[in-house]
Amino acid sequence: MRDEVLVKIRPEVVFVREGMTAEESFQNITLRPILKLQNELILTWFKNALQKSHPRFNVFNNAEQKRIIRTMLKMDTTVKAFLINSIVAFFTLTEMGFYYENKTAINKRITELLIKRIEDQQEQLL
Repeated sequence: MRDEVLVKIRPEVVFVREGMTAEESFQNITLRPILKLQNELILTWFKNALQKSHPRFNVFNNAEQKRIIRTMLKMDTTVKAFLINSIVAFFTLTEMGFYYENKTAINKRITELLIKRIEDQQEQLL
């Protein structure tokens, strides 16, 4: 029942191509829809974390803001763990099994997707 509900509430994201690896497929079929679903939470939480660690974020130029975003998502273990867990919490049991088998690679993919998503919506952090 839980798995069916989780899959049903995910927005549709079409990003499939032939010859994808299992990890690429997981990224496109599972991670992208969950990230889209969680977008508002991700941005709100990140903005709050950003205000605490970089209160003058808005005075930096675009390149420096992107560097700060990337650094926070790669180096700040609290920020990284919270955001990864906010994605993992929406996995089905089958997806969770795949995640455990490929945790390091999937976490890296989640982090890169988060960086891209937040950078693309950078103006909402100001």
